[in-house]
Parts: sequence; structure tokens; C-alpha cells
Amino acid sequence: MKKETQTKKKIFLLIMVILIAIILSRLVVFLGDPTLMIRGMELHHFYLGVILLSVINILLLFSKTNKAHVILSAIGLGLVFDEFIFVMGKVRGPIDYSRTIYPSIILLPLVLVIVLLIFLLIKLFQK
Repeated sequence: MKKETQTKKKIFLLIMVILIAIILSRLVVFLGDPTLMIRGMELHHFYLGVILLSVINILLLFSKTNKAHVILSAIGLGLVFDEFIFVMGKVRGPIDYSRTIYPSIILLPLVLVIVLLIFLLIKLFQK
């Protein structure tokens, strides 16, 4: 039972940090353009999320999961999901970041359902 409780706490932490990452990234984008430019190349937060997820997954190959791994994975997932939501809600023409907040609010429950389905599938295959 203790392991099951720990798993539930990790899942709750994962979902909460994903939501916080999405909300914070939308807020930062709403307030201004946060895109990093490195040698003329735009580095969107999607790429930062993918890099973070890649590093965490490599680390997980050599160690057990802990709270830090869960939090960093959730931040990476939140950044990737946020960019996905942004692309899904993008309109043609010049980018108006203030118009991307509504698709984010609409598609956020979809992200939660995807995370829940992944959890349920993992649970199902563990039995």
C-alpha cells in the first residue's frame, strides 16, 4: 500500500507541476515575447522542454525516480504541451500572443486527459 500511495503522490505532483508550467509559460508569453535567440536561431520553450525531458530520461536510466525527477519531467512536459497547445490555437498572419490564451484554456483539459490515460495504461500493464 505504501508504494501505491507514493505513486499517487508522484502522479498528483506531476499533474500539478505540468499545470503550473503551462500556466506560467502562457503568462510569460502573454506579457512579452520570451523567445531566446542564439546565433540567429529561435529557441522556443518547446525545445527547452524536449531537452529537459531528454536529460531527465537519460538520468533515469542510471538511477531511481525521486521527487526532483518528477518535478523536472513535469516542467519539461508542461513546456512541450504548452507549445503544442499554442500551435493548435495559432491563427494565420502575425502572431498575437494574447490570442493564444483561449486555446490554452480550452485544450488544457485535453492535456490532463492524456496524462491520465498514460497513467492508466501504465497501471494496466504493471498488473
